[in-house]
Amino acid sequence: MMPESLAQNALPEQPTTEAYVVQERVAIGTAGIVYRAIETATGQQVLFKLLSGETSNPMDPAWVLERAPLLKQIRHPHIATLLDAYDDPEGCVLVYAYQAGWAGNAFPTQRLLADADEAREVARQLCDAIMVGEKSGMPHGDLKPSNLIITDQGTAGLSLLVLDWGLSECRANPPVETLQFMAPERLMGGPATVSGDLFSLGATIWYLLTGKQPVEGRTREALLASWQQFDPASITTFRADVDPAFVQWLGWLLKLDSRDRPGWVSQATEVLNRRAQASAPRPVVPRLVPPRPAGPAPGPPVDANAPTARLIATPTTHLATGGSPRFFSPDRLAGVFFFVCILAGAAVAFVWWAESKWGAEWPTELGKFWKALWR
Repeated sequence: MMPESLAQNALPEQPTTEAYVVQERVAIGTAGIVYRAIETATGQQVLFKLLSGETSNPMDPAWVLERAPLLKQIRHPHIATLLDAYDDPEGCVLVYAYQAGWAGNAFPTQRLLADADEAREVARQLCDAIMVGEKSGMPHGDLKPSNLIITDQGTAGLSLLVLDWGLSECRANPPVETLQFMAPERLMGGPATVSGDLFSLGATIWYLLTGKQPVEGRTREALLASWQQFDPASITTFRADVDPAFVQWLGWLLKLDSRDRPGWVSQATEVLNRRAQASAPRPVVPRLVPPRPAGPAPGPPVDANAPTARLIATPTTHLATGGSPRFFSPDRLAGVFFFVCILAGAAVAFVWWAESKWGAEWPTELGKFWKALWR
């Protein structure tokens, strides 16, 4: 926290410089005091951050000013742009683009993230910001709720702005609030990495969903032990409305071994979007039944008792149902069968009669009779 002597004199009676007119103090942090100010030349509102060596976790001013030219080049809609950095008699000054809203660590005192869909949108914005660090080779290194400004835009949803990009390397003694959201490899002394930022993103989303720290501890050793016992699925104890797909995604980011986390930010974003689609309720699509083929246009009424009408009615009616004339219908086959049986019976009767008249030579005698008949 800010020493009491510094806090009492936090708001200077006169502007620190003619370039900026201080309006009000908005926060006292572990590295300095943050004001809302007006840039004299443009009338633009800015965040005016005065770093001090009297704070609990001061930054090295020389190191900050050395990195400032690179930090000014980082531009993104979800990253607070560093507009100016200079040394002042009262301390090192950093000037950022201003956005009204809640500090992320105070956000749960207003409300929690409404549901998994809102949590996904916040996660997407943070992933977009972290990707800038991946492409530039300059990770944030200190992603945590207090380094976020969250603005509720009504129907447009929440909008995030990430503060203090790239300043994590500018102090040797990070505050406890930084350690609580730090990846295990960072707690063990490792450098800032994009993988570490993804871990911090997962821990930050956990906090914004539950209003609780994912792990407790005041030292690196205690926090490492807490992470060893941490179960990402326990978030359902506080938020039963969060779907399993999103819980699994958070658990992926919060893997203790960096090799088990996403290999790159775009992979994390892709999986987040894909699982969101898989968990979304599927709309009921009505089954489309093709219309029955239309029959021939109806003709004039036909007298069913007329012989010609009966010949035409049967195939035409069948065509109207979408088929073809049935030349081998069961009725026709039965008629053919009975006709064949009659012929066979007549043939047997004739042979019996011929044998009784002429004996075994009846075929020869029948031939003679047939020839005599046609002479």
